[in-house]
Amino acid sequence: MNTGPTANFPPPERTERQAILAAVLAAGPHAAASDECAANRWGLPGFGAGPVVSTPHECDHYFSLGQLHQSRLLPEAHVVVLNGIRVTCPARTLFDMAAHIGFKRLERAANTALAKRLVTVLALRRMLTELGKRGRTGTRAFRLLVEKLERARGHPESNLEDDFLTLVVDNALPEPHLQVEIYDDDGFIARVDSLWGPQLVIAEVDSDWFHTAPLDVEADELRDKRLRTLGYEIVRFSEHQVRRQPQYVVRVLREKLGLTA
Repeated sequence: MNTGPTANFPPPERTERQAILAAVLAAGPHAAASDECAANRWGLPGFGAGPVVSTPHECDHYFSLGQLHQSRLLPEAHVVVLNGIRVTCPARTLFDMAAHIGFKRLERAANTALAKRLVTVLALRRMLTELGKRGRTGTRAFRLLVEKLERARGHPESNLEDDFLTLVVDNALPEPHLQVEIYDDDGFIARVDSLWGPQLVIAEVDSDWFHTAPLDVEADELRDKRLRTLGYEIVRFSEHQVRRQPQYVVRVLREKLGLTA
């Protein structure tokens, strides 16, 4: 039996991921990494990795593994599993951070998330609709953010256009600019429903109640001719196609945007 001296090695330090995972697990089965910690997990620069955890329930024991926030509303739809850790989704993460970071920093984070295609303006608007209430900390800043992004990118002006944008977003297509005014040397041509600028692709969605009369068809043809002269490619979808043939719409858009394999 060896009775000689033994070496005492310090326990290995936890990695950032291990520390966050331990904190989430300790906070309970419905907890998730949130706020700046979640932003760090999503790869948004400038946010620390120190464990910050949100839970919809009170923690029944002393919590010493990081910051713990109790949120009265943290539905499962706001949480995803990212690399094995429950994390608030990007839209919820931005909403939570709006309560305690400056607007410019929030705006930079949102624009980075949009550029990385982690979130869409539509998803941010839906999060605002779901959580935004008078008196809820951060609501005003988040509303200003969404409204500023919508002014820059536009917003749907009808239920049909909203359905079309939802179809685009749900199928992971790039989010277009909406309600864009286009001019040529002769002046105003049109205000188009959706525009993908880099690809010069315009998508118009036509209600079954409009754009069918002969004069409407003729006016559309004249403006489309002027748009094509500027290099734009125009694709039109009917209300029936958007709502009854969504995969056809997605397939055409992918082709026009050069996303087909």
